[in-house]
Amino acid sequence: MRVKFKYKIQTYSGTLDNLVFGSYRSGKICLARKYIYPKLTEQNTTFGMISKNIAKLWKAGSEDFKNQLKIYSRWYKIYNSANNSCQPGAYSLWVKIIYEWAKNENINLKNISLEEFLILGTAIHTIINCVDNGYLTPIPNYEVLTASF
Repeated sequence: MRVKFKYKIQTYSGTLDNLVFGSYRSGKICLARKYIYPKLTEQNTTFGMISKNIAKLWKAGSEDFKNQLKIYSRWYKIYNSANNSCQPGAYSLWVKIIYEWAKNENINLKNISLEEFLILGTAIHTIINCVDNGYLTPIPNYEVLTASF
């Protein structure tokens, strides 16, 4: 339905009171519709299980490994990122590393335990291993990042 606002407000985009508002034609028309919660699918639950498992593995990691991933992130920003972009977060780098590793090694992240990860994941136990195995981009001085997971 087409919406008109008071107080010389021409248009609005977003949600309010179970309605979704959309701005169209360069802000000349505002339409509203009822918000409908999307149906959960099997893919949603699978992605949620994988995300929780990755977070569990991250929590089990050593503080030295996490700190060195933060250092790598800062160095990556200096050497590879555009000036107007943000540095990647340590956790987002971890998610990138573990997804790439699981894809290359055909590992199901939905139900991998910490013990299995410690045995199978030697390719990503240190930052230097991650770079050498192609899971992270090489940057100068990455060889000093040797803390184990």
